[in-house]
Amino acid sequence: MIISGQTILIVLGSSILATVCSPLCHDKIPFSTKFAQSSVVIYGDIIETSLSLNNYTKSFNITFLVKCTLKGLPPKNENIIIEHSISDNPICYRTLTNGYTYVYFLDQTKVNNYYKQMPFHELLFSDDTTVEILKRTCGIKPRPFHKIIKENENNIDEQCPIVSIGCI
Repeated sequence: MIISGQTILIVLGSSILATVCSPLCHDKIPFSTKFAQSSVVIYGDIIETSLSLNNYTKSFNITFLVKCTLKGLPPKNENIIIEHSISDNPICYRTLTNGYTYVYFLDQTKVNNYYKQMPFHELLFSDDTTVEILKRTCGIKPRPFHKIIKENENNIDEQCPIVSIGCI
């Protein structure tokens, strides 16, 4: 297999941009500040986004499946709309992927099922750092949207992450 010079240049350029821009694409605000300043914190999956490559600096909506409320009043419906209004660096905006689990920091709007994202970046839950932060943060009182009885088991899946371990 022969690799062209152009292919090598594209791969090299992409990895340099990813390395340089990675810190620019995430805020440096501590989880404790995000949690304290948000009226609603939820855990769940992105179902759909209206994001396109041409609107990275504009607001767009995310349809979100709420599995668990970590702070604030739980939404009345399982599916909510989040107005995502944090503009990113145009060179390296974040990828919000359908089907992935996130923790979002929100503020309730006057319209049912619509929430506005606080000026903090969401956290991807598959990141081990996010899992550890939730375990170490005291004061989180998870409320599952649904309790699911696992088939052929006596266990109930509360649909919430493990939080506030060792807190009094």
